[in-house]
Amino acid sequence: LAQCRSGGLPTSRPMIAAELLLGVLSLPVAPVHLRGVEQITQTARRLASAGAPVASAVDLGLCDPLPPAAGIDDLIVPEGVCYKITTSTSAAYKGIHVVGTLAIDTSASTALAPVHISITAEYIFVEGVFHIETADDDIVPSATSRVEITLVEPADAGIDSFVIESRKAPPAFEPESVGVKAFVVYGGQLSVHALPAACPAWTRVQDVITEPAAQPLTVPAPVEVSPACPDPALTFAPVRTSFEDASERSGWYTDSSGALTLDASTGDAADGSAYASVTGRTKRWGGYLMHDIPTACLVAGERYHFVAKVRTRNEADGRFDTTACALGSNRCVTASIVSPSASDEWLGRSTQQIDAGWLEITDQFEFSAETIAADPSVTLRFYNPEGGETIEVDYVRLERAPPSAYPAPAPSTCAQLAANGEMDLDEFFTWPWYASGGSIGVIDTGGARGRALRSTGRTRSWHGPNQAIGALGCLQPGVTLAISALVRLPSDAACTLAPGAPGADRSSCARIELRTAGGTIGTKYDAIASQTEFAPGAWNRVEGTYTLREWHDAALIESALLRLQVRDDGASAWAEWDSVTVAFVHGPVRTLVLDAAVSPCWAPGAELLITSNTLLWSDARVAIVESVDVSGGSARVRLDRSIDKPTTLADSADFATEVALLERNVVIQGALDALDAQKIGGHLMVMKTSAPQAMHGVLLRRMGQQGRLGRYPAHMHLCGPSPGTVLSRNLVRSSHQRCFVIHGTDETEVNDNVAFETHGHCFMLEDGGEIGNTFARNLGASTMRVDQLIRAEETDDDPSTFWITNPDNTWLDNVAAGSASTGFWFEMRTRVREPTRGLWLPDNYNPKTIPLRKFARNVAHSNSNDGLQTYPGAGYTPTPPAAEPHAVGARFEAMRSYRNRGAGMFFHNSAYLEVSGGVFADNDRGIDVDRAHTCRIDGTGDEGVVRVLGVSELYQAQLGALGSLGHSSRSHCYGPTADPVVGVQLHQQNSGASSKLGTWLGGVRFERLTDADTGCVGARALSVDDEVQGLFDVRTATGALSWAPADMPTAQRVNLCKEFSTSEPEQPDVAIRDGDGSLVGGGGGFVVSDTARMTGLLGSACTSVAGACAAVCPDTCLRQIQYRTSSQIAPGTLLRLAVGDATVDVPAYVSYRVEDTPKETLIASTEQRDRAEFVAVVPAGVQVSASFVGTDGAPAWPLFVQSVAIDEPGACAAGAATDDVTLFVPALGGGAESCAWVANGDFETLDAASSLRVPSWWHDGGGVVLGAETRADGSTNHFGVSDERTSTGHGPVQWLDTRCWHAAEPGGVLTLRARAKLSGGSGGVPRCYSASHADCVRVELRVERSAAAGGGSAEVDFAAQVEHTPDGWNLVAGELELTAELLDGADAVRVLFEGPEGGVALALDDVMLSYTPPSPWAACPAPGGSLVQNGGFDEADTFGLPASWTSAALADQLVVAYAPEGNAYGRSYARSSDNHGPVQMLNPACWAEPVGTYAVRADVRLHAESGALADCLADGSSNCPRFELRVTTTGPSDGVETVHYFDAGSLHGVSTALGTGWDLLGGTLTIPPTSALAAALAGGETTTAVRLSIEEPEPGVEVHVDNVGLTKLPPAACPAVPTVGIVANGGFDDFDADGRPSAWEGRSGSRLLVAVDGARVAARSSGRASRSHGPLARLAEGCHGLHAGDSLIVHAWVKIDVPDGQTSACSESSSSHCIRCTRQSRDAGAAGSNYRSCGTQVTRQAGVWSLLEAQFTLQPDEADGSGEWYLYFEVRARAARRRDATRPAARATVCAFISLSPLRVGWSWLNVHVPRNCAGPRDAQRHPHRRRVGRGAQHPPRRGWVGRCPPLGDRVRTVVTFVL
Repeated sequence: LAQCRSGGLPTSRPMIAAELLLGVLSLPVAPVHLRGVEQITQTARRLASAGAPVASAVDLGLCDPLPPAAGIDDLIVPEGVCYKITTSTSAAYKGIHVVGTLAIDTSASTALAPVHISITAEYIFVEGVFHIETADDDIVPSATSRVEITLVEPADAGIDSFVIESRKAPPAFEPESVGVKAFVVYGGQLSVHALPAACPAWTRVQDVITEPAAQPLTVPAPVEVSPACPDPALTFAPVRTSFEDASERSGWYTDSSGALTLDASTGDAADGSAYASVTGRTKRWGGYLMHDIPTACLVAGERYHFVAKVRTRNEADGRFDTTACALGSNRCVTASIVSPSASDEWLGRSTQQIDAGWLEITDQFEFSAETIAADPSVTLRFYNPEGGETIEVDYVRLERAPPSAYPAPAPSTCAQLAANGEMDLDEFFTWPWYASGGSIGVIDTGGARGRALRSTGRTRSWHGPNQAIGALGCLQPGVTLAISALVRLPSDAACTLAPGAPGADRSSCARIELRTAGGTIGTKYDAIASQTEFAPGAWNRVEGTYTLREWHDAALIESALLRLQVRDDGASAWAEWDSVTVAFVHGPVRTLVLDAAVSPCWAPGAELLITSNTLLWSDARVAIVESVDVSGGSARVRLDRSIDKPTTLADSADFATEVALLERNVVIQGALDALDAQKIGGHLMVMKTSAPQAMHGVLLRRMGQQGRLGRYPAHMHLCGPSPGTVLSRNLVRSSHQRCFVIHGTDETEVNDNVAFETHGHCFMLEDGGEIGNTFARNLGASTMRVDQLIRAEETDDDPSTFWITNPDNTWLDNVAAGSASTGFWFEMRTRVREPTRGLWLPDNYNPKTIPLRKFARNVAHSNSNDGLQTYPGAGYTPTPPAAEPHAVGARFEAMRSYRNRGAGMFFHNSAYLEVSGGVFADNDRGIDVDRAHTCRIDGTGDEGVVRVLGVSELYQAQLGALGSLGHSSRSHCYGPTADPVVGVQLHQQNSGASSKLGTWLGGVRFERLTDADTGCVGARALSVDDEVQGLFDVRTATGALSWAPADMPTAQRVNLCKEFSTSEPEQPDVAIRDGDGSLVGGGGGFVVSDTARMTGLLGSACTSVAGACAAVCPDTCLRQIQYRTSSQIAPGTLLRLAVGDATVDVPAYVSYRVEDTPKETLIASTEQRDRAEFVAVVPAGVQVSASFVGTDGAPAWPLFVQSVAIDEPGACAAGAATDDVTLFVPALGGGAESCAWVANGDFETLDAASSLRVPSWWHDGGGVVLGAETRADGSTNHFGVSDERTSTGHGPVQWLDTRCWHAAEPGGVLTLRARAKLSGGSGGVPRCYSASHADCVRVELRVERSAAAGGGSAEVDFAAQVEHTPDGWNLVAGELELTAELLDGADAVRVLFEGPEGGVALALDDVMLSYTPPSPWAACPAPGGSLVQNGGFDEADTFGLPASWTSAALADQLVVAYAPEGNAYGRSYARSSDNHGPVQMLNPACWAEPVGTYAVRADVRLHAESGALADCLADGSSNCPRFELRVTTTGPSDGVETVHYFDAGSLHGVSTALGTGWDLLGGTLTIPPTSALAAALAGGETTTAVRLSIEEPEPGVEVHVDNVGLTKLPPAACPAVPTVGIVANGGFDDFDADGRPSAWEGRSGSRLLVAVDGARVAARSSGRASRSHGPLARLAEGCHGLHAGDSLIVHAWVKIDVPDGQTSACSESSSSHCIRCTRQSRDAGAAGSNYRSCGTQVTRQAGVWSLLEAQFTLQPDEADGSGEWYLYFEVRARAARRRDATRPAARATVCAFISLSPLRVGWSWLNVHVPRNCAGPRDAQRHPHRRRVGRGAQHPPRRGWVGRCPPLGDRVRTVVTFVL
C-alpha cells in the first residue's frame, strides 16, 4: 500500500495497484470496517482499470459524520480525525482547513434518496486528505448525485491578504499568501474520483442524422378583387390590348394637344396589324395617350407586370432617326401611372430609337391601399417626345399573375423553392420574378431552350430578377439547399473573357444572392451560388450549395429573397437567366452519431461542446442533449437545437469534429459575485507538495484571477518531482486566467481533460524548468485573450491552447480546437524563469536547446494564427543527438494541423526540427520554414507520408454551403486581393554557416494546390517568402514528392514569383535541388530563379517555366559562396562572376538585423547596416573568376571580404565551393602608412540622397545621423551623431580596409585622434562629466579572423576620451602597437566608438587614424645614462600627448602640462584605479642582462579631486606614488610569455620649502642573479617587453610627473679598506644629488635618504609599509673571503623617532618593537631565502640613539660564492596609547657608520621615525600589491592598502646627524 501511494509501482501493469491494495484489504478486519473496505475496493478497481495510481483511499467506516455547520465559522478537521459527508448537505463556512481527512461520498445515492451536497467557503486549505467519491455508474448530469463547492468573496479581507498557516504540530510550513477564493493543498492530498472510468470526456463525431424536409406552412393563392369591379376580365389584366378591334381600343384617349388614331396601320405593328398613334402634337407636355383603370379592379400589394411596345417619329419627314430621342436626348416615349391623390408612378422609358423598330418598356408595379381607397380610377399615360413627334404604342399589358400561376399545396412544395425557374409559365408574365432595377421580361431564345428571363436597363450590380422564397415556411436554420441556374451574358462581358485578357475579371461574373432583412440582425446579402463556366456568348452554369445559419431567425427567413445578379456594376447591357432551381438537399442537423461509450453516462440535460470545423474558433457551438439512444453499435445523441453540420469520421478521419461533455457531477467553482465581475474567480493550487494527487472528473468553473500571478484553475506549484499525480477527465470552463498550469513540477500526468471558453494560455508549463510531464488526449477550445496581463513579459494576450516552454515533456493526441491566437506555441526562452531557475536544474540550463522528448499525433485546427509555432520567442534550436548532417533535435510526429488562419506549422528563428508524417490542410500556408535552418519535412519514415492540401474538397464544399457571408470570413481565398494558398513556404535567408543546412522535403504529397482547387489566384505547392535576405541555401533539396492531380502544372508545383511585389516580381536567387526529379520531372537537377544571375553561367542548361519566375536546370549541380563585405560600399557595387566570356553580376544585400529594423520597415540600405552580402551561385567543377566592380565597371574593393562556402559535403564534387572561385583583390597604391585608414572622418562628405545619412559610417546600435553647427567664422561644421543609443556598447562604427591591415607589420603603431561631444543622459548630464569621469568615450578595435585562421574575433580597447569639458568637444586619443596575433588571418576589422551610458547622444568629429611602421628602439644609453625616453616631458604631439609615454588604462589621461614658468611636465588624471598612471615601454634590447642595481627617480606632486595640492600621508593613507617595473620574457620554443614584477622607489615626505609641492620619488631597484628573471634568461628566454610605470595614489588623484630617470648602477665594488668592514659606504658619505646613499637601498620600495640629525650624518628610512621595510645593504660578492663558521660583528647606532603625542612600544619589556637587524641569504638555485637575526638595539628606548651590536657565525649559504646575502634593519612599530586602524608604520633611520667585519672597527647609528596613527598590516591579506612571477603572471588591480603606513606621512621635524 505504501508503494502504491508513493507511485513506486511499475507503470506497465496498472492492475498491480489494485492487486496490491486488494491483497492488503484481504487481511482480517473488524466488521465495523466493512463499508470502508467496500468503498476502498471499489475505488481501487476503478482507478486501476483506468490505469491511474491510487492517490488516497478513505475508510469511511472510520469516519464520523460532519458536525452541523450552524454556529461554525471555520470548519477545522484536526489531525487524526476523519469527517464524512454522505447525505444531502448545504453548509456555508468562512473557511475549511483539513488537517485530518474530509471525505465526501455520494455513491450511495438513489432516486429515492438523492445526495446533493453544496458547500460554500471563502477558502479551503488541505494539509490532510480531501476525498470526493461518486458512484461508478453515475450519469452526467446526475439527478441523484451532485457535489458543488463554491469559493466566495471574503467578507473582511482584501484580495491579496489571505495567508495559509499550518495547523499541524509542529507547523509543516511557513505562512504563505494565497489570495482570495483559494483552494490550496499544502502537504496534503487531493483525492477526487467523480467521473465513471469508462465515461469519455470527449470524442469525435462519427456521423450525423439530418431532419426531413419541412412541410409548407402556406402556399400563395390569388387574391379576390372587389365585386365593384365593373368587368371581371379586369380582375387579373386591367390593361391588355393590341388595338386589333374595337374592344381592345375602348377606353383610350388623348387631350386637345394631339390627334389620336387607334387603328393606325403601316404594316409593321408590333403585334397584329394595328397600333395606336397620337399625331399633331405641338408640345412635349401634351398629346398624351391615356387609359383609365377602375381602382375597384385592382388589388393592393399585388405585383403587376407592365409591358408596352413604343416608338416615335418625326412628323416633318416621317423618319425615326431624326427625332430628339434618336439624336440622344431623353425625349423618348415614357409610361407612368397617374393618380389624382398621389404622385405619378413612373413605369419606364424607351431607349434610343434610330430605326423603325419597336422598343419595349417593362416594369413591375404595386398599387397601394391608400391609392385604391382614395381614387375611383388611375390613368395609364404615355408621353414625353418633343412637339412635332408622334407617340406610337402597341401591345400594352398591365397584369397580375393568373390563377394558373399558383401551384396547389403539395408535400413536394419545399423540395423546389424557386417558382417558374424555367420561365415557361407565360410568354409574357415573369411571375414570381420581378426586377430590383432595370427591367425584366420573358424572351423566346428561339432554340431548344425555349423561353428565358432577360434583364435589361441595369445600372448596378444588384439590378436583376428577384423572387421571394421565405414565406412558404420551408426554410429554417440548418436546411441545406442546392442552387443552380444558367446565365448568358454578352460575348464582350468581362467575366467571359479569357483569364489574362484585357478587361477580364472573374469578380464581374453572375451569382445568385439570398437577401434577408428584419429581426435583430438587419439586412444581409449572402451569395449562395456563383458562375462556374465562362464561355463567351453561351449559356454558363451558376451553382452552389447553401446552408441556412443559426442566425437566420424567423423574421429573416420570412423575408428571404432570391436575387439573380451580375457583379459588373451594370456594365453588361443585358443578362439572360434560365433553369433556376433552389432544391432541398437535407434538413437541419439535430442528431449526432457518437461512440457508444458515451451512452451510459452522457445524459439528457447535459451540455455538449461541438468544436469549430472552420477557420473561426468562434464557430464552436454549445447544445443540450435531449436524448441518447444506442443503435448499430453507436450512440445517437439528439440535441435541443439544430447546428451547422460538423465534419464527421464518415467524411474524413483527418478532420472530424470533436464533441465534449460540458458537465460534471462534482463542481469546484468561483461564486458569481462582485469579484467575479472583476474577473477574480476561485483558484485551486497544489503547493510545494510532491505527494501523489488525484483529481478525476471535476468541473472547475469561473476559476482563475486575471492579472494575478499564481491564481489559476488547476495549478501544480513548485511541487518538484511528483510521480503518481494525475489530473484527468476534468473540465475547465469560463476561466478568467489559464487552465492547467504545471509550475516547477515534474513527472505529472495531465490526461483527457477539456477546457472551454478560457482566457490566456491553457495547458501550460510556466517557467520553462518543468520536465517529464505528460499531456495526453486533452482538448482545448475557445482559448481567448486576456484583458489584463500578469506582467509585461507574459503573452496571454496572444493565447495558445498549449503553451510550451520546455520541450523535455510529452504531448500525445492532444487537440487545440480553436484559439484567438495559436494552438501549440513553443515559446522558448534561453533561461528558466524565476523562481524555478536553480531549484533543481543548473542555472545555465537553456530550454531553447533541449531536445523534444515526444510530440505525436497532436491536432491543431481553427486557430486565428498558426496551428503550431516557434515564434515569437527565442526560437527553438534543440541540440541534435548526433553531429552528422541533417540530424535533428525535435521530431513532430503525425501532427494534423488544418483550417488555421495562418500556417499549419510555423518554424521561425529555429533549427534542427523535423516534421515526420502528418496532415496539413486548409491553412494559409501548410508548413512555413521561416529563417530556420537544417529542418526536415519527412514523409519517408514510420509516420507515413506528409500530406499538404491547399483547400480540401471537404472544406471547399463546406465553404460553398456557407454563402458569401460565411465564406468571406472562413476562407483564405475570398476576394481578388486574397493571399495565395501555399503548401510549403521557405525563406530566402540563412546564416550561411557551412554546418547549418537548408530544408529537406521528402515523401511529401501535395494535393489541391492549383488556382481551380483553392479559389486563390497564385496558389502554389512550394514557394519562397517575399522577404529577401540575399541568401537562399542551395542545400535545400527535395525527393520522393507526389502530386494530386498527378499532372499538376510545374508553375503551381514550384513558384518563385513574389506574392505581393510587382516591382521585383521574382525571387532573385533561389536554388532548390530536385534530387530525383519528383519536383519537376526528369532525372533531377535544380530549380532556380529565372534570373540572369542564376542561369547566366549555365549556358543553355536551363528551361524557363512560364508564370513561375523559375527555370528548370536538369543534370546540374550548384554550389554557393557567400561574400560578406562592409556595408559602406559605393552604391551600385556588384560582384562580377565570369566563366569564359559569360558574366553574371550579383548585387549586394544588406544583412537583416532584428534589433535594428523590423520586417515591415526593412529597407535595402547599405549605409546603416552591419554589412552587405553577395551570394555567388556557381556550377560545381567549373573555374569561376570573381571581382568587385563599380557602376562604371572598374575594379572596386568593399573594404573587406569574408567568404563562406555553402555546400553540402559530397553533394556535388570534392573540395569546397571556394576552391572553384578565384577572387581578385585590387592592389594598394602604397604601403600601410599611406593608406586612408578612415574615410569621411571630418563628416564633410555628404549624401546627396539623404540629408541625415552619413557616408562611410554605420552604427552598432544607436543610429548615426548627420549633425551640423555654425563655426565662429560662420561656416558650417558637420559631424556624426549617434542619438538613439540605449547601451554603453552602442555608437558609430567604421570598417577598415583589410588591404591596409595586411600591409601593416607587427610592431607598427595605430594612432587615433578624434573629437567627441556628449549630451543627454539621466538628469541631462552624462556621467562622463561627473567627478569620476565614468562612462566616457572609448574606442574598440575588433578583429575578425577567417575560418582558415581558426575563426573567432579579438576586441581591443585602444583609445579613450582624454578631456572632459561639459557641452564641448573633447579629445579622444590612443595608440595601439600591432602584433602578429592581431594581424594574421584577419578578414574584417572595425573601429567602434562607445562607452557613454544609454540615453547619451555621442557626437563625433575630426576622426583621424594613422599608421606608423615599426621603428628601431633608441640606442641603449651609455653606462650611467637614463633608460627612460622623454623623461622631462618636453616632447609632445599637436594634441598635447607626450611622446614615448602612455596611460596605464584607456580611460585614464596623460597629457603634457606646463608650469607658469613654462616647464613641461606630465599630468596623469581621470585615474580609475590606484595602479594606473604614466607608463613607458623601454627598449628590451637594453635589458638582455638585467641583473644589477638601478637608480630610479622622478619629481612628483599630487593634486586632489578639488585641484588642490595633496599630501598622500595626511589622511593616514598609504597611497603614495611608487615605481613598478615589469619585464616580460618569452620562451624559446613554446612562445609562452612570463611577466616579472619589481617595485622601485618611493616618495619622500611632501616638501614645502619652495611651495611647489614637488617631491622626490626615488630609490634603487636590484635584480639579483638569483631572481626568477635571471633564471629565465639563463634558461634561454629572451626579454621581449619592459614596462616602467608610476602608480599607487587612490583613484581620482592627479599625479604630476617630471624628470623621470632610470639608470643602471655599476656593480658594487669591494670596500677600499677591507679591514674597515665589509659594508660599502657604511658612513653614508657617498650619495647622489637626490640624497640617496650609494650601496644602500630602501627594502621593498621604502625610501632611504641621507639626512642630518644634530651632529650626525645618517641614512633616514621612511615610507615604510611593513615592519620589514628599512635600510638594506647588499654585500658585494667575493670581496671578503668569508667562510662558513666565521664570526662577524655588527655595530650600528639606531634611533626610533616618535611623533608628538605618541610613545613607542620599544622598551625593556617589549624588545620586539625595537629596531633589529636581520640577515637574509639564499643558496644559488634555492627556491626561498633564510632569515637570521643579527642583533637588536641595546637601549630599549625610542627617541634616543642606541647601540645595536651583535656577533654571529656565518652559515654555509652566507659564505662567499654560495649565493646572495644581505642585511637589513627593521622595526615593529606600535603606538602605545592608541589602537587606531589607520596607524602608520614606524620609520627607521640608519646613522653614522655600520660595518660588518670579523673585527670591531667602527660604529653605526640607525634612526627610526614613527608618524602619528601609524600601524602596519597584521597578516598577508593586507598585501594586495604582491605579484606572482611565472607563466601566466598577472598584475591584479589595487584596491587600496588599508591599514598600512602611507609613504608620505607627516612632515618630519626631527633631524638626524652623523658624527664619525
